[in-house]
Amino acid sequence: IKIQFKKRANIDCQCIVTHLLSDQKEKIGFIVIARDVRKLLEYETKYQKIFQDSSDAIFIMDINKALLETNKAWNKMFKSNSLLNLFIDENKKNEFEQQLRTKSSVKDFYAKLKSKENRYVDCLISIVRLKENKKNYQGIIKDITIQKENESNVINAIVKTEENERKRIATDLHDSLGQQLSAILFYLGTLKGNKNLSSENISEILEKSHDAILNSVQELRNICFNIMPRTLENYGLFEAIKELCAKIEKQKILDFKISFPKEQLLLSKSLEITIFRIVQEFISNTIKHANAKIVKINFILTENHLNVKISDNGCGFDLTKSNSNNGLGIKNMETRLLPYNGKISLQSDINKGTKCFISIEKFFLNEINYEKERN
Repeated sequence: IKIQFKKRANIDCQCIVTHLLSDQKEKIGFIVIARDVRKLLEYETKYQKIFQDSSDAIFIMDINKALLETNKAWNKMFKSNSLLNLFIDENKKNEFEQQLRTKSSVKDFYAKLKSKENRYVDCLISIVRLKENKKNYQGIIKDITIQKENESNVINAIVKTEENERKRIATDLHDSLGQQLSAILFYLGTLKGNKNLSSENISEILEKSHDAILNSVQELRNICFNIMPRTLENYGLFEAIKELCAKIEKQKILDFKISFPKEQLLLSKSLEITIFRIVQEFISNTIKHANAKIVKINFILTENHLNVKISDNGCGFDLTKSNSNNGLGIKNMETRLLPYNGKISLQSDINKGTKCFISIEKFFLNEINYEKERN
């Protein structure tokens, strides 16, 4: 009730009234205790606003699993008056009930629930018994359908990337190293099967075999470098990029202009591999498609981000055409950056070249912070 005090201010109060008794147990009046509940009502109003405005489905149910109150998000997502009726898998429902019986709370319980449109929704359910009323529970349901789809897409992309890597390695072994070894086998077979060869012929065959072995060793080194550069493992990202560019420059395929930040940069080993693979993929596509002369690689460290810009002066391409992004492996690049909350974008102009922009928050650069984020 509202009570008017001396200053004529109306105050919301909770009142307790009881009879005042005389020594003879006669009712001679009343005792009234008034409690100012303005703060309590203010908190309740704020709670109701948070309760109703949340994007997650929030509900209160009693000990018999009957719903007492639901918010707007619940009403938009579900139409049942019972949480248990939403479970699609009977085993999951029984498991949830068992946890609820044995514990006072259930945290992040995964289950597929039935939505208003009778479609399956991937959900995380968390529920806790209310302290002020032990017979009631408050719970929250998070729709993680998009998150699960993204996880599935990432897994599929990783599997596809691994398969492509295996095919590439197999092709390299067959087309380069395999051919060199076949040539050596042929030369040695010629020596073994022909006893009438002159010393000059034998010397020529041995020389060819020697050259083929040298080429095989070089091809093997190239293949090992493409799989995992030892420089990257031992000396870090920048030295590995320098080595990659030096190898290509030595073959007079491309010229490079590279700049690294002056500040010391501490990167996790997994992130170093990720950035190296993206740089390697961009250069590979430049060699195959761009007809470029120069590739620029710039690492820029700002207050909050590590930015990487890679560009060539090649023929460029039309980004709006289908499969253009796939042709440059942009999906592979995006997938590699997902664990680090990294962003990547492409810009390409016909006859002006292609640019790739990468941005990663500083928080995700080293393994310590990354582990904290995951936990």
